[in-house]
Amino acid sequence: MYLRHFLPGLAIAPRPPAAADAMPRMDVALFVGFAARGPVHRPVAIEGLAAFRAVFGDDLPLVPGHAAALGPSVRAFFANGGTRCHVVRVCRSAALEALWRGNGPLGEGMASAGRFRLAGVTALHRDEAPGDAFVRAASLGSWADHIQVTARIERVAIPLDLKGLAPGELVELSDASGERDYAVARDGALEALHWASPPAAPERIDRLRLVLGIGDGDRFVTMGPFGLTPDAPASWFSVLDDDAAYADSDRVAAARDLLAPDGPPPRAWLPIGLTEDWAPLTSPVHDPRTPIERDGLSRFDAELFLDPGLADSRGASLVAQAQYLREANNRALFGIHAALCVPGGTDFPEPSLIAVPDAAQPGWTPVVPEPLDPPRPGPFAVPASWRGHDGPCPPEDEAPLSAPDATRFLDCGTRLLPMPAFLPVDAEEPGPVLLQWSPSEPDAIYVLMEAGRADFSDAIEIWRGPDLERLVDAPRAGSYYYAVRAELDGNVSRTAVTGFRISNAGWEADTAHYRDDALLTVQRALLRLCGALGDQFALLGLPEHYRADAAAAHRDRLAEGLAANEAAALQHGALYHPWPVTTAGPGGVPRPLPPQGGGQTG
Repeated sequence: MYLRHFLPGLAIAPRPPAAADAMPRMDVALFVGFAARGPVHRPVAIEGLAAFRAVFGDDLPLVPGHAAALGPSVRAFFANGGTRCHVVRVCRSAALEALWRGNGPLGEGMASAGRFRLAGVTALHRDEAPGDAFVRAASLGSWADHIQVTARIERVAIPLDLKGLAPGELVELSDASGERDYAVARDGALEALHWASPPAAPERIDRLRLVLGIGDGDRFVTMGPFGLTPDAPASWFSVLDDDAAYADSDRVAAARDLLAPDGPPPRAWLPIGLTEDWAPLTSPVHDPRTPIERDGLSRFDAELFLDPGLADSRGASLVAQAQYLREANNRALFGIHAALCVPGGTDFPEPSLIAVPDAAQPGWTPVVPEPLDPPRPGPFAVPASWRGHDGPCPPEDEAPLSAPDATRFLDCGTRLLPMPAFLPVDAEEPGPVLLQWSPSEPDAIYVLMEAGRADFSDAIEIWRGPDLERLVDAPRAGSYYYAVRAELDGNVSRTAVTGFRISNAGWEADTAHYRDDALLTVQRALLRLCGALGDQFALLGLPEHYRADAAAAHRDRLAEGLAANEAAALQHGALYHPWPVTTAGPGGVPRPLPPQGGGQTG
């Protein structure tokens, strides 16, 4: 063994960092819950209510009588003096569901983004096959149901020698005969796409760029211009959606564009049917699922709020496992465990308070629609003209008739008109409903009646005229019954009847059968998370319908579910109840407020 001898020389050691003159901030909160739009499972720093609305939108309705608690909680935080918080929107995204299910089949109710077909644009795919061009909403959810999308093209003539044309730009070639083709600029030359008959001798070359327009109620906003190939300058296919944009946790919260690319980029988009004027507005591609399903919230359980890889972790192993998932597996964290992705990570992360107000939601179940009581029209009222002529002597025989009595002396024109028949009625949700029926005889007048009862005992006439259709209003859930008959020259037809039933949103809260399994699981995981970090405090709420006895029982079950060596985690949280009522919010209408969103975090 040789002895080590240190030679004289310089030794350089880093100076230890100076101790901070001030304590870290203790007034920054992290909120985890449901929002209408915005990135999912990514913490976003918010420094005002305007910034929250710009990223996450307005309050999200869930089922009748219940809305997301995230928005009101953040609003109360700022109203009570808060100046900065972090917000994590949770929903059942495809990425979260895949982690929970592993190699098993994915469940239903995953969130989706609204998709829009661009009128006048053809997608030329990598295999040269043409198809429709689509864009999608920049974030998941049903919030894009009310917007519409349009497009137009910008043409700029360029010299035939292609000077000033950047690689990847799409150009249109045309000649005097009107023949045109498309090509892509490549290193001072053109790569022909040969969509149509190529011009023999192009006389004009136009650079093409796409401009998108979005109709949002009474607003109209534009995006672009964009390049039409993946490698063009300012390419549409390089636009980021909300999830990708906020993957950078240091990004400043601000309003972003509402649309993003849909799927893998094609070889090019060809604006074959576009001009410099706006194309017709298009609505989202129809998705038959209800809004709460498309928001990824129809299956309400603890999985919405927890990272699958950390749900069962506790103590020091929780922090170590989180670091492994982020660094070794290079993946994001989900739900409340996204708190570990806030700048600072596990070493003095900024938020000191964590609240999950939507974990106390009552849950919901699909509405089972009541069956429609089949319409039952009353007996046919036999016209007096079927028993005798229109003279002053009414007939005395009241025997039932199915047609004019041919044995009597009747007016020559007396007859039974053909009965109109209702066409199938397409009505499921409240709103206008179009009623249509088949014709009876030329020049007939139709009498439309409405009733609230299947036997038409309360029927009233609401319209008469020559048309074969009528728009009626079905403003609320319930059964609607209609009857129509034809009249012409004093003659009538038998009465046709129809009925339909309108239901609400398709889901309803289930407080009568409420189970607190999901809430207890989330709150225990949150206490373990705060205990593992050491300097975070959990603000725990209870369902609005709880009373004192239920609150006390919940407190006991919460503690019983923690192991003996986890008792210290109880020091990192507190239960708050009941729900206060506030008028601070849209319209100033009194509404209950989750207790962990008000003064406790302000």
